[in-house]
Amino acid sequence: MTYTRDATLTIIERMQREPEFAQLMLSEAISMSVNGEPAASRAVLNLLAQATVGLEGLAELTAIPVERLSHLLSGNGNPEMNLLATIFNILRMHLYVDIHVRSVAAGSAQGGFEPMVQTRPDAA
Repeated sequence: MTYTRDATLTIIERMQREPEFAQLMLSEAISMSVNGEPAASRAVLNLLAQATVGLEGLAELTAIPVERLSHLLSGNGNPEMNLLATIFNILRMHLYVDIHVRSVAAGSAQGGFEPMVQTRPDAA
């Protein structure tokens, strides 16, 4: 008998175990959001929320009921830009990173990921 593991749970656990992975996923969610892939961005934000502050915690911080927030971060959701900005900011603060955005020519060698700047107060 073959046992399978839910990929979502595996990703969430990795984000909890490896802050660098969660930071890269936040960077990817932002990139997807501004590059025309909002559904994929919302899916990653949903996983990040579950792995960090939890959907209940995010609901409390945004003053939006969990059920509505869960729908907004689903593939069928359509959150307002202000809410997305708030969610990005909450996750940024929880992961102790600053977000720096830059644009490069399409197809340039400058593309790719750069590490996010860690601003954790206790990091030396």
